[in-house]
Amino acid sequence: MEDHERDLPIILIHRTASFQDLPTCLVTSILSRLPAKTLISCTSVNKSWYALIKNPKFISIHLNQSIKNGNHYLLLTPEYYSKKSYYCPLISERDFTEESKFEIPFGTCHNAVRVYGSCNGLICLGDQCPNNLGRDIHLWNPFVNKHKHIQSSCYVDLLTNFKDLDKILPVIGFGFHEDDCDFRVLRIFFRLDKNYLGDLEPRVEVYSSRSDSWRRVSANVPRLVNHSKRAFVNGSVYWLAANSKEWIVSFNFKNEVFEEFKLPASFRHGVGRRQIVVLMEFKGLVSVCAFDLTVIGSEPCSVWVRRENGGSVSWFEQFNVVLKVKGWPLMFTKSGKLIMRTIDETKLILYDLENLEFKDFGNIGSFTANVSCMESLSLFEDGNAVFKQAGHGFE
Repeated sequence: MEDHERDLPIILIHRTASFQDLPTCLVTSILSRLPAKTLISCTSVNKSWYALIKNPKFISIHLNQSIKNGNHYLLLTPEYYSKKSYYCPLISERDFTEESKFEIPFGTCHNAVRVYGSCNGLICLGDQCPNNLGRDIHLWNPFVNKHKHIQSSCYVDLLTNFKDLDKILPVIGFGFHEDDCDFRVLRIFFRLDKNYLGDLEPRVEVYSSRSDSWRRVSANVPRLVNHSKRAFVNGSVYWLAANSKEWIVSFNFKNEVFEEFKLPASFRHGVGRRQIVVLMEFKGLVSVCAFDLTVIGSEPCSVWVRRENGGSVSWFEQFNVVLKVKGWPLMFTKSGKLIMRTIDETKLILYDLENLEFKDFGNIGSFTANVSCMESLSLFEDGNAVFKQAGHGFE
């Protein structure tokens, strides 16, 4: 150091660090932990945050954070006409308290909606009215107040032939194609006659959210399915067969093939005489739940799950208990609690089948519970954002 440099005073400049000084990976990690509603507000902070939050990769990270935190919710939906209840209460699965109410962003002919499924933060639903069932389809993310109306069809004649509405049964399935990072909607058109399932081969089409279009699928549909209840598990959608009391039918969104397999033998002996059988998802597995409503004063309940064992897939009995409350089985929560509706259809019951404890939700009016969802940013970008989820944990 030169002599004249030693005589110069040392000046320390202090500058307060800002959020902008943080590495992008750290900013992403922090923001991904925020609720969807807060993140929408954050897009107004600056251009870099706007671009980050609307990036499909960030949407994926945010969803996986929601899965990791276990932030699952029950979305109650109006089941029948009511002028006062055209909204959806949101119930936290953590403590089962109401956290919010979401107004349904589209109209239906009787103010009642049919839920077709929930996956990766999106809910697929439509009109409950018989004349519109399976014809009017919407994708909805209530957390970001976005929805997309899926219109048209490869079989417009079947959708618009109002003379044969009672003979054409559209069945809907909803899921996600992980390899293509694409939400998919399956629609099967069954033509019914006096023998219930007519001679006309069912027509099959699949909608892609990525291309925003329908396309025909040449697939052999093994049998008529029950359109009232379905489950999406590990890339496939499942239904109970409608014209047989022994079978489950599935459709895989990846290979676009239908398959069928039998219910547990103990179920097949009782179905149709004294048992009510409901198809559900139980902790990421296909499950069937059977209730015997003929026993006075109690309600025997049997739950079987289908899981892999030694390279083959088999049925295993998960629960065989006697419940203290009579009701209709609706769904399992993500934590494995059973949601029931009382026989008089006025209350929801949360039942823990492991310790046989239950909680009464109280009077629910015209609402029912049949969908579990989680916070996500899906549809935030112009109603078309799709993404790939790391690992599984589909809803």
